[in-house]
Amino acid sequence: NNYSFRLGQSIIIELIKLFDEFQLFDWSKVFNRFLEDIEVNLEKVKFEILRNYGGMGSFNDIVLTKNGVYPFDKNEKFSMLRSDLYDLCSR
Repeated sequence: NNYSFRLGQSIIIELIKLFDEFQLFDWSKVFNRFLEDIEVNLEKVKFEILRNYGGMGSFNDIVLTKNGVYPFDKNEKFSMLRSDLYDLCSR
């Protein structure tokens, strides 16, 4: 539905901001592509997003650090967004 679609977009936008802040530009590029493609084929994007949750070096493995520092609040936010996006894409 439209609410889920808009929620998914807003989660992706927040994730991109965190990727950029922590210089995870490869992930930022991937999620920017999802953001562009979501308007065209929502189901395909959901599938592609879910594929990024498994395996070594996956979306699940990301820990945000900057100059060797682990900002707890940013990682908590990231973890919550990641979980919310998974739940949304699994529907």
